[in-house]
Amino acid sequence: MDIIDEYRSQINDLNTVIARIGRLSSFFNKIETVDAVTDIFQLFIEELRSLFSIKYAGLLLLDKQELEFQLVCSNPPEAAGDCSSQYAEEVDAGVFGWAISQNKFSVLPDRYSADSVTVIFPLKRNRRVFGAVLAKLDADKDIMNSEQQSYLSVFFKQLTMAIGNAVYLEQINRQRNELEKYRRKIEAELLSAKKIQENIIPKKFPVFTSVFFNAYYQPYEKIGGDFYDVLKINERRFMAVIADVSGHGVPAALGTSAIKSAVYGGINPLHYDFQASVASIIRNLQVSFTDEQYATLFLGDFDLSARRITYASFGHMPVIQHNQITNVIQLLESNNLFVSSLEFENIKYNSARIGETDTFLMYTDGIIESANKNGDMFGLEKLISLVKSSRKELLLKTLLKQNAVFCAGEVIDDDIAILQISFGSL
Repeated sequence: MDIIDEYRSQINDLNTVIARIGRLSSFFNKIETVDAVTDIFQLFIEELRSLFSIKYAGLLLLDKQELEFQLVCSNPPEAAGDCSSQYAEEVDAGVFGWAISQNKFSVLPDRYSADSVTVIFPLKRNRRVFGAVLAKLDADKDIMNSEQQSYLSVFFKQLTMAIGNAVYLEQINRQRNELEKYRRKIEAELLSAKKIQENIIPKKFPVFTSVFFNAYYQPYEKIGGDFYDVLKINERRFMAVIADVSGHGVPAALGTSAIKSAVYGGINPLHYDFQASVASIIRNLQVSFTDEQYATLFLGDFDLSARRITYASFGHMPVIQHNQITNVIQLLESNNLFVSSLEFENIKYNSARIGETDTFLMYTDGIIESANKNGDMFGLEKLISLVKSSRKELLLKTLLKQNAVFCAGEVIDDDIAILQISFGSL
């Protein structure tokens, strides 16, 4: 009967410990920030006081920047000085570092009194130490027997999990806040860049008798690397340009700024010479571009008196020339390599006659390389077919509508720029 009573007593004690651990687990699982670390620790120590005679205890967390342990809180609060002194003493003795390197708590005898012991328990997450618990306990005859060691082990594991999660979440929140600040800064810079680029892309075109201009621009990101413009030389002449700078975002947008500066700086309307202007534009771009940057570029000189276009195309998509009367398509193909920091030996030029009802469609590769869910690209043939079948005044509207139907909601991962120049009455 005595044995049965002893077992019942042990079972009741075990149930009490299990209930305490359950309460701790329930509380710990609700911890979300390091602000609650003090509450966790105080609850932990109060639960332990029902099992051990604790003189005082302190929680130390590792400051990653200083690489030193800092006392965060103590129990009772007025024992902070004792905890700090005890920590310094164990460090000076070389014992603290040894205890931290262990994977379990260490019981250290008091060097001045046989009535107490010091318990040091390392707090680790993913095998990395982030803190420690230092506690001074009364050294009774049953101190640290196997049963008490089991209790302590379970309690310390619970504490490690709770405080580890709190510290980890605090680090995540701090990093998230830093990233959010950085994101807002980038957003502001992108907004400024977007406004600048909106001024780079023309909203209006020069007026010529029986010439119709239309354009569309859609950057892949907030800002892009495509560019087009029409520059009036005189009442019977203009230069059209379209370009596609490598990459996306800010670097590509800076490239478009360089192209606009080079184009405007390379043209002298009073002493205009197309080939001299092109040579000047290319030289300026070669100086502006980095070794990793390049662009495709089409420069066309439209002479309305001579009814002729002279052009230099640098690796750009073929410009579609459509004669509405004959319904014949001619492609103004690239005749030079793309523009980069490398110098050109000779720039090649070609020319074509401008018909009275011709349409010239200039575009970047974003439109023909846009793809549907099957990976099929829109392609040049479909673009040519739409140019041949669409009314000039509805060409861009029809083209964009058919492209949207073809892609069926798929994201177009490139900038799109289109410049239409049509001659004759609409």
